Amino acid sequence: MSARPIQKLKTAIIHAFTGKNAAAFIEGVGVKFTATEGEVDVCAAGENPIGVALETKTGDGTSKIQVVLLAGGGVVKVKLSSGGCTQGDYLKCGTGGFETQALGGGTTVRYLVGRAIQTGVSGDFIGMIPVGFSAGSA
Repeated sequence: MSARPIQKLKTAIIHAFTGKNAAAFIEGVGVKFTATEGEVDVCAAGENPIGVALETKTGDGTSKIQVVLLAGGGVVKVKLSSGGCTQGDYLKCGTGGFETQALGGGTTVRYLVGRAIQTGVSGDFIGMIPVGFSAGSA
């Protein structure tokens, strides 16, 4: 585990969204929009995230959850799911966190959340530069 996950939020864009009722938000895990404007839910593996949860809490459909938007500012602490990563790897939503994604060599669209600036294994928290984009891979 990275002894101290890097997190620098001074230049990050942070916004409070309504947490979907009964959604179990975990600090450092991706969130996505729901069909209700201003509401977010937890991302499943391979889904298209809009940000990273800054707190652990259960949504109730009315209370807010703080989210770092994937807008290219700052460094956010994220949780790694299956496998691990090496600094410089691109990351995507996995189950219960983020995982690495190799790019190129195919036409499958991958929704990426940013780039790791630390190395870690499954369950670790590491620093990530948050930038949302999509790319193709096998």
